Amino acid sequence: MKFPWQKSSVDQSTLPKEIQSYYTANQPRRNGTAWLLAIVTLIITLLILAGLFFAGRWAIQKLTSDGDGDGDNGTQTTNQPQSETDPTPQSTPTNPTPPPANPTPTPPSNQPTPAPAPPQNQPPTPPPAIVNTGPSE
Repeated sequence: MKFPWQKSSVDQSTLPKEIQSYYTANQPRRNGTAWLLAIVTLIITLLILAGLFFAGRWAIQKLTSDGDGDGDNGTQTTNQPQSETDPTPQSTPTNPTPPPANPTPTPPSNQPTPAPAPPQNQPPTPPPAIVNTGPSE
């Protein structure tokens, strides 16, 4: 039984002498070189695809980063107080300390005074609400 992928045998006696000499000079070569070439081509193709993937990933991260350089790749932490950007008034302590009666004058200096630190006892602000943009129910 002959399968479709098998080579058909040619009657050598009916072929011209030039073709017979060509067939005898070019004996079938080993299949090892063909397999080696196929494997090397596959490896090179996979390396090119991996390089394109990681280069595209790097480019997208560079284009979409906010430029603050904190290295968190776009993730935000919600447990930090946002006293500077939050326009809502914060609760003031119920028992503020009165100013001193006789403040001592401070000598002028060339250095600017540091800004007061935000209060540390404020509860963390809740994360922003997620807006439902899906289909209505």
